[in-house]
Amino acid sequence: MNKIKLSVIVPIYCVEKYIGNLLNSVTPNLLPGIEVILVDDGSKDNCGSIIDDYQRKHKSYVKVIHKQNGGVSSARNVALSIANGEYISFVDGDDHIPSDYFTSIVSTLDKYGDPDLLIFDFYSVVGDNVTTEKCREFKEGFVDRKFFCKKNLDVATAAIASVCNKVVKKALITDICFDEKIKYGEDSLFFIDILSRLNKIVYLQKPLYYYHMNRESSLCVTKKLKEEIILFEEIKRRFESYKDNYQIVAIGRTARIGYDILKELYITNGHSNEIEYYERFIKGNLTNIVFNKNLNVSLKKHCLFVWLGIAKIYIQAKCRFKSRY
Repeated sequence: MNKIKLSVIVPIYCVEKYIGNLLNSVTPNLLPGIEVILVDDGSKDNCGSIIDDYQRKHKSYVKVIHKQNGGVSSARNVALSIANGEYISFVDGDDHIPSDYFTSIVSTLDKYGDPDLLIFDFYSVVGDNVTTEKCREFKEGFVDRKFFCKKNLDVATAAIASVCNKVVKKALITDICFDEKIKYGEDSLFFIDILSRLNKIVYLQKPLYYYHMNRESSLCVTKKLKEEIILFEEIKRRFESYKDNYQIVAIGRTARIGYDILKELYITNGHSNEIEYYERFIKGNLTNIVFNKNLNVSLKKHCLFVWLGIAKIYIQAKCRFKSRY
């Protein structure tokens, strides 16, 4: 029996319109050393029967799980519990992969001596327009661990935060799972949780994933204030842990989310205690925010307004002006 080098985990929920494209892209990658785990997360359409048919044709490489709907994190966690691969990668049910996905990943892992994490570029697809999204922060080859950790805590771009352009060694995540109470931002939290375990990180400057944007996919969740508040607390806790334990000060993502919440509370006249909580966080970290190279000038300006005590007046006046014109 061939040793499984890579387990590809695919959560699927009500993507019947796109699942054929995904499976067609998977087929050329069904080679010795790969297993594909398709998780039907309680789909209400025909996805379940479609992936069952596919599995019957490719029994040596494909596993199928049917479960009650629990969200993308739940689907990924169930698949992780049965994955046999030395490495794990993730593909969403409404995206697709190139025909050399598996061979490119394996050859890169071999070339660099089985790193803990592999990062690669991806294609962003909007309708007929395809754009290459690169991890511009890195050079091909080995990536400095501390630099990567800081970027993950600071920057929220898809290339940095997504799980879909990364391959991780399974031995490092046997006791880590996706947080099922988080409805958006679960990718970034998962990788932040394993940052301290990564020693050898490699970047491949090659697109190996097609990320389809602006689709009405049920795996994508619109941000809501309640969910942003939950994500803020989770990111904040991790920011403080890395600052205290690893001397990595990277407040970028925490500051962005915190200010977005505060802005919404200003506009909706939120409870004064809530407003004070987020204002206190921004004021207490203003120096790190102002001198953070990954934050844009606009956000720094608005955080300075918070410190000066004029942010609420500014935001509300701006909203009134927009409503008139």
